[in-house]
Amino acid sequence: MLHVLFLIPSQINQIFKRVCREAGVKTNLVTGCNTHMTKHTFVTRAIESGMSLLTISKLVGTSVRELEKTYAHVLDKFMKVELEGLRKHLKNSKIIAFPKEKKAIS
Repeated sequence: MLHVLFLIPSQINQIFKRVCREAGVKTNLVTGCNTHMTKHTFVTRAIESGMSLLTISKLVGTSVRELEKTYAHVLDKFMKVELEGLRKHLKNSKIIAFPKEKKAIS
Protein backbone atom coordinates (compact mmCIF):
# COMPACT_ATOMS: atom_id res chain seq x y z
CA MET A 1 0.00 0.00 0.00
CA LEU A 2 1.29 3.46 -0.88
CA HIS A 3 1.48 5.82 2.07
CA VAL A 4 1.60 9.52 1.23
CA LEU A 5 2.55 12.23 3.70
CA PHE A 6 0.79 15.51 3.03
CA LEU A 7 2.46 18.70 4.17
CA ILE A 8 1.25 22.25 3.87
CA PRO A 9 3.38 24.56 1.68
CA SER A 10 4.91 26.46 4.61
CA GLN A 11 6.15 23.19 6.13
CA ILE A 12 7.68 22.14 2.81
CA ASN A 13 9.41 25.52 2.43
CA GLN A 14 10.82 25.33 5.96
CA ILE A 15 12.17 21.81 5.41
CA PHE A 16 13.55 22.77 1.99
CA LYS A 17 15.34 25.86 3.33
CA ARG A 18 16.85 23.89 6.21
CA VAL A 19 18.13 21.13 3.92
CA CYS A 20 19.58 23.67 1.47
CA ARG A 21 21.21 25.64 4.28
CA GLU A 22 22.81 22.45 5.64
CA ALA A 23 24.04 21.61 2.12
CA GLY A 24 25.41 25.12 1.60
CA VAL A 25 22.97 25.96 -1.22
CA LYS A 26 21.59 29.50 -1.48
CA THR A 27 17.81 29.73 -1.28
CA ASN A 28 15.96 32.73 -2.61
CA LEU A 29 13.52 33.44 -5.41
CA VAL A 30 15.92 35.27 -7.71
CA THR A 31 19.37 33.69 -7.61
CA GLY A 32 19.02 30.53 -5.57
CA CYS A 33 17.16 27.28 -5.49
CA ASN A 34 13.54 27.34 -4.33
CA THR A 35 10.62 24.95 -4.02
CA HIS A 36 8.93 26.28 -7.16
CA MET A 37 12.05 25.50 -9.17
CA THR A 38 12.18 21.97 -7.78
CA LYS A 39 8.50 21.42 -8.60
CA HIS A 40 9.08 22.59 -12.18
CA THR A 41 12.10 20.30 -12.50
CA PHE A 42 10.17 17.34 -11.06
CA VAL A 43 7.23 17.83 -13.45
CA THR A 44 9.52 18.25 -16.46
CA ARG A 45 11.48 15.09 -15.67
CA ALA A 46 8.30 13.13 -14.88
CA ILE A 47 6.84 14.05 -18.30
CA GLU A 48 10.10 13.13 -20.01
CA SER A 49 10.12 9.76 -18.25
CA GLY A 50 6.64 8.99 -19.58
CA MET A 51 4.63 9.43 -16.39
CA SER A 52 0.98 10.19 -17.14
CA LEU A 53 -0.28 13.73 -16.67
CA LEU A 54 -3.04 12.41 -14.43
CA THR A 55 -0.49 10.88 -12.06
CA ILE A 56 1.67 14.01 -12.10
CA SER A 57 -1.34 16.23 -11.48
CA LYS A 58 -2.28 14.22 -8.40
CA LEU A 59 1.28 14.29 -7.08
CA VAL A 60 1.78 18.04 -7.46
CA GLY A 61 -1.78 19.15 -6.77
CA THR A 62 -2.69 20.81 -10.04
CA SER A 63 -5.08 20.01 -12.86
CA VAL A 64 -4.12 18.13 -16.01
CA ARG A 65 -5.29 21.13 -18.01
CA GLU A 66 -2.92 23.43 -16.12
CA LEU A 67 -0.05 21.01 -16.69
CA GLU A 68 -0.84 20.93 -20.41
CA LYS A 69 -0.73 24.72 -20.59
CA THR A 70 2.38 25.21 -18.48
CA TYR A 71 4.43 22.33 -19.88
CA ALA A 72 3.28 22.42 -23.53
CA HIS A 73 6.88 22.91 -24.72
CA VAL A 74 8.00 19.75 -22.93
CA LEU A 75 4.97 17.81 -24.11
CA ASP A 76 5.56 18.82 -27.75
CA LYS A 77 9.18 17.61 -27.68
CA PHE A 78 8.20 14.40 -25.91
CA MET A 79 5.32 13.79 -28.35
CA LYS A 80 7.72 13.93 -31.31
CA VAL A 81 9.94 11.32 -29.67
CA GLU A 82 6.96 9.08 -28.88
CA LEU A 83 5.56 9.36 -32.40
CA GLU A 84 8.93 8.47 -33.91
CA GLY A 85 9.08 5.43 -31.61
CA LEU A 86 5.58 4.39 -32.69
CA ARG A 87 6.49 4.84 -36.36
CA LYS A 88 9.58 2.62 -35.95
CA HIS A 89 7.57 0.00 -34.04
CA LEU A 90 4.84 -0.14 -36.68
CA LYS A 91 7.39 -0.27 -39.50
CA ASN A 92 9.32 -3.12 -37.83
CA SER A 93 6.21 -5.09 -36.91
CA LYS A 94 4.85 -4.96 -40.49
CA ILE A 95 1.45 -3.96 -39.11
CA ILE A 96 1.32 -1.02 -41.47
CA ALA A 97 2.98 -1.06 -44.86
CA PHE A 98 5.16 1.99 -45.27
CA PRO A 99 6.08 3.05 -48.79
CA LYS A 100 9.69 2.40 -49.70
CA GLU A 101 11.86 5.44 -49.38
CA LYS A 102 12.84 6.92 -52.71
CA LYS A 103 16.52 7.44 -53.28
CA ALA A 104 17.57 10.95 -54.11
CA ILE A 105 18.78 11.42 -57.67
CA SER A 106 22.16 13.11 -57.78
